[in-house]
Amino acid sequence: MMTAAGSAWLYNDAIIIGIPLLGVLAWCLIYPAYRALRGSWRSWVNAPAYLPWQASLTNTWPFILLCMGLALVVVMPALVFEALGWEAARKFMWNGPFWIPWAGAIVGIFWWPKSLGPKWYRAWRNAGGKRNIMPFTDEDLEAVRRLPEGKRRRRLEKNIQACRAYCAQDEE
Repeated sequence: MMTAAGSAWLYNDAIIIGIPLLGVLAWCLIYPAYRALRGSWRSWVNAPAYLPWQASLTNTWPFILLCMGLALVVVMPALVFEALGWEAARKFMWNGPFWIPWAGAIVGIFWWPKSLGPKWYRAWRNAGGKRNIMPFTDEDLEAVRRLPEGKRRRRLEKNIQACRAYCAQDEE
């Protein structure tokens, strides 16, 4: 049985506040990246660049979000190590594994390798990968039409319309 002194680390602010907070922040970064990369939200590839120097580059922000979210997930054990008083392990997490996803995020600002993207993204990049190219193939559009009525189909149809609007904007 655990004594009060033995479980004191469970009541440390790093555990009570830090891990849930980092978990929520990581989810807020990873969930939109997951949706964008799995293909249920593709209009991001056609969206205008947010930063002026990215105008000529393909959008890569879901990759950046994913890497930042993974950095938060990787560092969560450091909070447990802090609560336990394991300073060497805590420093290792912050000085080592934490920076690996950040390297991907920093590289992702300028470029992302086509081979590390999902299948639909690679097909879009092979078709030219520009903001005026539709990320949904004819087969994808037909697959959406065959879906039963529901939230997923409505969401995909709305995304297809957004892609068409962005592509039409670029043609003007």
